[in-house]
Amino acid sequence: MLYNNIDLADAPSPAFAMCNYITGVEFGIYSGGAFSWKDKHEESDLLELHIFDEKVEFRAIRSEGQFVKLTISEKSEPENNSFFDEYMRFFGEEYVKVQDNITTLIDKGHKKDFYINISKDQFDDGITLGVRNYINYDENDMIRVVNYRLLGLFSGKSKNERKVLKYGI
Repeated sequence: MLYNNIDLADAPSPAFAMCNYITGVEFGIYSGGAFSWKDKHEESDLLELHIFDEKVEFRAIRSEGQFVKLTISEKSEPENNSFFDEYMRFFGEEYVKVQDNITTLIDKGHKKDFYINISKDQFDDGITLGVRNYINYDENDMIRVVNYRLLGLFSGKSKNERKVLKYGI
């Protein structure tokens, strides 16, 4: 799908993509100016867009009818390295199938298609979404998360076993 109201020139490609639409959420690949879910949603239904790889995230968020863009990268991280990484469980309690680069998973009885290739072995090893949380402290030394950056999808149960899933169409 082409977006006429968002300049995607700063977005990494190929990369993972996560888009929140009024009509649903999609997770897949962005490559060569296209999303792996093609024309499934209208641009006018887009609320939030994340295109990311291990080093950079391009984000566009609808605000008051226009899109606010932000690029966050390793280069823009705070000099004092005030961040921590976390790995959150990705969708899915049950693996159904992968066909034509579409992986079908079930979570709490809800079936969802993801426009990426996740093998049964990778799923069984555990799929997580990596997030880098940028932090600082207020005047009372209370920690605050001030921003975040998506790092990618990973397979593996422990830090030593964790491997980034590759993207590509």
